[in-house]
Amino acid sequence: MAIGSRPASPAGGPGGSALYGDYRLALPYWPEARRAQAAAFIDLAEELSLIPVKASDPMVARIRLQWWVETIEGMHHGTQRPGQPVLDALTASAAPLSPLVSLVDEAVRLMEEDSRADRCPLSLSAALIEALIALTPQGQAAIGERRQAMTTLARRYDASRLAAPPAAPVLSGPHASSPQEASASLESVSTRALWSCLTPVPQDLAPVLAPLALTGRYGPGGPPSLFVRRTRLFWVILRGR
Repeated sequence: MAIGSRPASPAGGPGGSALYGDYRLALPYWPEARRAQAAAFIDLAEELSLIPVKASDPMVARIRLQWWVETIEGMHHGTQRPGQPVLDALTASAAPLSPLVSLVDEAVRLMEEDSRADRCPLSLSAALIEALIALTPQGQAAIGERRQAMTTLARRYDASRLAAPPAAPVLSGPHASSPQEASASLESVSTRALWSCLTPVPQDLAPVLAPLALTGRYGPGGPPSLFVRRTRLFWVILRGR
């Protein structure tokens, strides 16, 4: 089995983890033509996020992450090897390369710069959302000035789910001139206010941003029920709020 692989499972993604389960719950609302690509992006984000958790030590984690860097590069040249579930899904869906490279690059940045990366899942929701936005017809134009609120809320969403302190500021997209400074300026803004900055959610982005509506629903008692999650996501898709 390849160094980056894990066994297939009927639950969730290839490994069945619920780490990005909210994004998977929103998949039925994606246009059919892009659904397989979105699912493959979610699987890749989960695979990368869990590398520090599954590796026996930090050095092994970095080796596994480097394997993914080289593998995604290999996709561009058509030299990747079949047999890894996430990679096979990316190939089968004809996923665009540029968002994949950005997602892997962000995982590398977090691994190198965040001292907690060796002990916790990588906080990749913001980078995943950026990758998913690239799949939507009017995504880049629709997110516009909402990007910094989205980035801050995505960090908060990950922190609440992973029961860990917020990671260092993450990817904020190619149009942000100073993502760290802009993100820091939003740290004191309430979760409700940040979500209000994103609403009404543009129709193209509803399946992408809907999971962020669950920020704050996670806590020491565990995640909200599946019914609550499905209902909240449906409401965002339906009403944009």
